[in-house]
Parts: sequence; structure tokens; C-alpha cells
Amino acid sequence: MPQLVSQIKAQAPHCSIEIHPLSARSDYQSHLAQGELDVVIGNWLTPPEDLHMGLLFSDDVVNLVSADHPAVRRSWDAADYLAAEHIAPTPAYPGALGVIDEHLLSMNLRRNITARCPHFALIPAMVASSLLVLTTSRQFCERYAVKRGEAPEMTLPVRILPCPIPFPARAITNSGTSARIPPVLRAGCASGSIRWLPRCTRTNDPERDNMGMNLSATSPLAAPRLALAGITKRYPTVVANSQVSLTVAPGEAHAVLGENGAGKSTLMKIIYGSVKPDEGTVSYNGQPVHIRNPQEARALGISMVFQHFSLFDTLTVAENVWLGLDKSLSLPTVTQSIITKASQYGLDIDPSRPVHTLSVGEMQRVEIIRALLTNPQLLILDEPTSVLTPQAVEKLFVVLKKLVSEGCSILYISHKLHEIRELCSACTVLRGGKVTGVCNPKEESNASLSRLMIGAEPPALQHRESKAGATVLNVDNLCLEKKTSLA
Repeated sequence: MPQLVSQIKAQAPHCSIEIHPLSARSDYQSHLAQGELDVVIGNWLTPPEDLHMGLLFSDDVVNLVSADHPAVRRSWDAADYLAAEHIAPTPAYPGALGVIDEHLLSMNLRRNITARCPHFALIPAMVASSLLVLTTSRQFCERYAVKRGEAPEMTLPVRILPCPIPFPARAITNSGTSARIPPVLRAGCASGSIRWLPRCTRTNDPERDNMGMNLSATSPLAAPRLALAGITKRYPTVVANSQVSLTVAPGEAHAVLGENGAGKSTLMKIIYGSVKPDEGTVSYNGQPVHIRNPQEARALGISMVFQHFSLFDTLTVAENVWLGLDKSLSLPTVTQSIITKASQYGLDIDPSRPVHTLSVGEMQRVEIIRALLTNPQLLILDEPTSVLTPQAVEKLFVVLKKLVSEGCSILYISHKLHEIRELCSACTVLRGGKVTGVCNPKEESNASLSRLMIGAEPPALQHRESKAGATVLNVDNLCLEKKTSLA
């Protein structure tokens, strides 16, 4: 509220401002029409009729974007659509999916929702002043698009784009065919127009595109770092993966969640080139690839830290790391690289120490350093915390969050829900080798994630009293003399 008042004062310095609370039954439309109110903000206990979203109708599904959106001047394909920043109505309850996302989920797709709004009629104004994308019916979008012969003040600087992903008829909610859409600009409004959610800053940087928007690797409009489509892997007695699709954005920590035997590790080995899929396609940075072995994966910028470490106990840290790198590098060069990388990411390790003297947490640091020395764009971690202490997990997450902030994508395999929620912003759930859901784990509960994992309600915990039985073993005042100085 203070920011809004400051903005109003800046645009209309001579106006007087009065703030009045409105009840759920207030006829705010009449007050606005008569000029008694200039701005209405907030949530109503009972939404007005013009914000109703319950009606279904058969209509063309399109996208409403600002006139300055890059998609207006460039080609607009499915990958661009899914990676763009989307705005959607606030869900009815945490974790709820609208019909749009339910349809995408049925095709194992997920769009990048970065903003939500409880009032559907306000969304077009937010779209017009940002790079947000609204997916809904053409009938609704045409209310706001500039048309020939209409007064400019009754429309918004927006464009309607065809949706590159097909939607079935009678699938999209509408704000009501008889909805009363208030004009965006109204004569006599003291505040003028208000810009909602600006999403980018214009620059004169020649390295940016002609729209002035940064389309670096971490931009939501960049191609997905990794895209799997229809991945299937069969073994003689089991289908490990069946038509699995997965998309990882640049700079995203993406969890792969599932019970033991759900097919998580097999899928990661396919990405890393250790296992060849029977069906499906793999795209990396927008280009189709065929990864035949881990060496080709590392050359592409894909590294993996396995659940079980592959280190030689009798060799030093530097010698173990050296084995997985370019043979042209000398051991002193590798040692210096280890020291530099360890210092950069806070991984305290001595390159000269033999591996058999390291703790489990230190061994994992060696594996991570070995992966980081290949400068990965995608880092795969298979159950990385299964053998770590809580303190070691905290140190690991500091490193992983730093990597994500630098644009590295992370595929994080785990069944520990609290870790996934802390680290990851997206999650693909597997059950029996198939994708059962794609979600933001921070918006899910343990129960909802468990339902996706096991396909049923998690069993209720019941407290049962237990009584101690008879003594089985009793030891009292036991002593044992040393036989040597060491034991």
C-alpha cells in the first residue's frame, strides 16, 4: 500500500488521497462508474460476478501477450511457449491444477508459471505491462486486443498469438460470456494507469536482442537445457522407463522423485550415456543428441555424481580426479585445479590425502570436484545425501545453490521430501517407470507428493503402546585388558 500511494502521488502530485475499506458486499462497480472511487485493490470474500471463472465453452485457445513480447517478432514454438513466463489464476487450494495445466500434464509437459492473480479480469492489464503470457480463450482475449475502429483507451497494448500446443475444445475456463470488463483507463482517474509486474529492464547492451531483453542461458525464453520425450527402456523382466518425458530449464534445480524401483536411476543413466534407450528422443540446449557413452555426455557438459562412489582407496584425491580427466593434463595441473575449484565453492579438501583416510562426506566432495572440473551445464546427483550427516547435507546444499545461481542445471534424485522442497523449484514424479506428475515441490505437501509416488493415500501413523518384556541381556562392570599398545 505505501508503494501504491507513492506512485499515485508521483503521477498526480496535487491530488488528495483517501483510503476506504470495502466489504465483500460493496458495489464497487457503481462507485467506480460514478467517479467516487479511483482504485480498488484487495481480495473479496465473495468474488464479484465479473470475475467468475466457472463457465466452460468451446473456443480457440490462444495466448495474450504484450505488444513488446519477443514472441510477437520471432517464431513461437512449443519450447518457447513452455519456457516463457506465464501468469495464471490463483488455484482454489494449494497444489490444485487448472484445466490448462491438467491438459499439459497429460502430455508430460509443464509451463513456467511465475505469477498468479486471484482476479481474472486484472490479468490482461498485468500482461500488457510485462512479459507475462496468458493462456485462455480467444473470446476472452479479444476483449482487450486493439481492434481497428475502437477507441484506444478501451483496449490494451497486447497481441493475440496462436498457442503452439493443441488444446481440445471445451477445455478452458472463461471469465463469463456476459462479464462486465471495466475499462483499463478511465477519465478523471487521479492515479492514471498503473503498470503491473514489470518483468524486464530495457538496456542498450548490444549483446542483448533487438527487444532489449536479455536472452542469456538463464532467461526463461532460452531453450530448455534438457528435454526428454517418450523415453522407454525395457529389460527382459521389467520395463524400467515407459514413455517418460522431462524438461529441465537452464539454471533450474529439478527433482526426480519416486520410490525404490521407480526407474529414476535408469533414466539418469540414459541421460549420462551409460544406458541406451529403446525408444524416445533426447534434446540438449535445443538440439537433438544421441549420447552413446559418458565421455560424450561430459563433452556436451553433462556430469553425474553416482550414489555409490567410484574412487580408488589407495590413490590420493588428486590421482582419483586425474583418472577421469583429459590425459593431456599433468598431475600438478590437476592438483592446482582442484585447489582452485575447492576454494571457489567452499569444498575443503586436501588433494594429497589418500582416499582411504577421508570421511564419507569428503569422498563425495571429491566426486563433486571431479564433476565440476568438466565445467558442466547439467549436473546429475543420484541420492547424494543418503550417506551424509545433516551437517554435510547443509554444506552440499550451499554448493548446489551456488551452482544454480550461476546457471548450471541440476537433476536431483531423492525420496527425501524436505530436501527436495528446500533445493528444487520443479519436480517430476515417477511410479512404476511412468511419469505420474510434474509440480513445484515448494507448493506441495508431504501427503500430495506421497500420493503421486505411491498412487494412494499414505498410511496413517498410529501410536501403539508397547510394554518391555523380560531382560534378554544384562552387562555389568565389563573390563578387557589391552593386548597391544594399539588395542
